[in-house]
Amino acid sequence: MKLHHTVCVVLSASLVAASSLAADIYVDSQGSGNGTSPSSPLSTIPAALAIAGANDTIWVRGGTGRSYSVASDTDAVAISADKTGLSIRAYEDTPGDGGRATLSVSDTYVADGGSAHIVSVNATDVTLAGFTCSYGPRSLGYQKSPASVKFVAVTAPRFTLADCEFFCTGVPPYEGSGNAGIVAGLKVDNDYHAAAGITIERCYFHDTTGSRGDIATAPLLIPNNTTIRECVFSNVWVIARDPGPNKTKFKNFTFVSNVVCAGAIRGSESYFSFANQYGSLFPSGYGGLGSGAEFAHNVFIGTGDAGRGIFALFGFQGFGGVQRFHHNVVRNLPWIWGFNRGGSDPNGKTLAEFFDNVVELSEGGSIVRDEGFDGSTVRVGKPLFVSGSFSRKNAILAPGVFWGGASALADGYDRSVVSPLDDIAITASPDWIRTDDIFHENFY
Repeated sequence: MKLHHTVCVVLSASLVAASSLAADIYVDSQGSGNGTSPSSPLSTIPAALAIAGANDTIWVRGGTGRSYSVASDTDAVAISADKTGLSIRAYEDTPGDGGRATLSVSDTYVADGGSAHIVSVNATDVTLAGFTCSYGPRSLGYQKSPASVKFVAVTAPRFTLADCEFFCTGVPPYEGSGNAGIVAGLKVDNDYHAAAGITIERCYFHDTTGSRGDIATAPLLIPNNTTIRECVFSNVWVIARDPGPNKTKFKNFTFVSNVVCAGAIRGSESYFSFANQYGSLFPSGYGGLGSGAEFAHNVFIGTGDAGRGIFALFGFQGFGGVQRFHHNVVRNLPWIWGFNRGGSDPNGKTLAEFFDNVVELSEGGSIVRDEGFDGSTVRVGKPLFVSGSFSRKNAILAPGVFWGGASALADGYDRSVVSPLDDIAITASPDWIRTDDIFHENFY
């Protein structure tokens, strides 16, 4: 009897293990099968989701004549909370078969009142990989549309977006909406950071501007613990900001090995006054980058517009934590840190470590652009950074000054918190910087 009992236990354990094995489900827009094999695919991604379980992989075939378009709410890709560990991956059946799977949005979807997010992620540890994603004129924004629709809306922890391309099909490109419409961490139970742990890697964001420069927010609304790496941002106006209201910070942000080609400023250059912070690639209201951020091994190419920069903060909180900015190449931008201090506590709260960068500022540029509350009033003795901040071993071509701006140039401004150590003034770009054209064969 003991032997029989042992065998039953082993068999029961085997059955449990077998029932929990992940499954592969196949989708082909030309299919009509049950999804159990490439030769018997389902026709839509929602049909595959209806039968998928936790840790399953949905394989979506690309190729000539295959289209996965969201034209109604029922076409949207809704990943429910019970599908932990689900992957949705695009593939080609054979090389040269017409390209990867394309997930698109009908030009009229939002205009006709559609309100479902294109991909809504409510499960933990979900991966979306390999798609070419396109959206039509004004299709994803709330400023010009009846509804606020995101391309990927995330409410659960640890979401990965990999090897995807995002194209705007608007003509001209600025008519397409990047109005916080591509990837966003959404508010859950009054917590804007419930989707903590987003990773975006090897993705290409092209023409992700807003329809108007004075209202566009960011294509990426990121929560805490977000990592963006090995991505290309072409003709982008803004990259990322925190998803919450003005005083919400996003923490522990990593931006590594990316290429950024900034688009032209839309609207008046007066937006550099920071009343609207969105002239920068990483804008923030009163929150900023709380608990630190890492920016390393990136290439930032600007347009030379006076209103463009990398970081901008409007408010008195300071960016917070430690910002490490190192081994980056910055070209044709007028400033890296921009700060417009207001409120009752305008003192700096950020420890900045700025080292081993190559920086070629545009005419009149400075590493820090530090403005008064109204954009011109000098504020003496109010440093942006806390003691211990340093600038070390940077090669800087600066037609203006290294550390400047309305306050930093004033007599009595406290520069002691920043220690420039072995920075090098250069008179020309290094010869290994060959072109600003990110598509050129000789790009870096």
